[in-house]
Amino acid sequence: MNFPDKYKSVFQLDGLFSVKSLIDTQTVNVLRELTDQLMLGERSLEGMFFQLDPNSPEYGAVNFDVTTFSGPSLNYRKIKDLEFIPEFLRAIQHSEIKDISRELIGENVSSMRMMVVNKPSKSQTPLPWHQDISQKWPMSKPPVLTIWIALDEVDQENGCVEWIKGSHKLGEIDGGHLTSDSALSSILQNHQIHYGILEPGDAVVFDNGVIHRSQPNHSGRRRRGLTICLMHGDTMNTKFKTGYPIIFGTNALSPEKVSELTRVPEFRAADYGE
Repeated sequence: MNFPDKYKSVFQLDGLFSVKSLIDTQTVNVLRELTDQLMLGERSLEGMFFQLDPNSPEYGAVNFDVTTFSGPSLNYRKIKDLEFIPEFLRAIQHSEIKDISRELIGENVSSMRMMVVNKPSKSQTPLPWHQDISQKWPMSKPPVLTIWIALDEVDQENGCVEWIKGSHKLGEIDGGHLTSDSALSSILQNHQIHYGILEPGDAVVFDNGVIHRSQPNHSGRRRRGLTICLMHGDTMNTKFKTGYPIIFGTNALSPEKVSELTRVPEFRAADYGE
């Protein structure tokens, strides 16, 4: 994939663009099976981040304090630290994603977080309007973009992501991350919503400043997505005085190296924003 000019212009204008079949069907099937193995404890890496879905209409019901494996369940809302699982790392490091990141970030690219975001069947849990940036996050540079890849068929019934096109141009609303109702009222009057209706393997690449949300999953189907938040390779966590996993460029992780791991590396900087 030589990065098309149309992607760059749309990214600048709307803050997002869609890519059909960014990863192939075989890879999607491998990642779906591996996701379930992780959730059921059949595959593990000590120290990985797990967060259960509370199945509640109140976002505040999410328990942000419990971030470890809590026993076999297909109801985990998030699984992070996937940079250190070779199959996930290999899927993200292929040439098309490298082309996107080189064009929009540069040669050296790091990951703030790579995770599966899951809406279990009939889950009532929403994700409110927010930006994936915040003045409160102790980072030397803000994250640049996120790639959201569908592992299941995604539509409005099972809680697709909704993005407010062009909202990245507004800067950090309310200091970033969660967006207030008062700010949203005027924003929604002047901007269109893009609904992430996707087939497995399709992706949306979006600026981290774009306001987005997802509604509950009203269907009897699961909605699993793989996301990776990418940044300049020299970004530092100013609280822990450490960098982030390098995905492309000098000293990048490799599937061969991470396959030797039995736990998440201690140097891994905690990310911010749940």
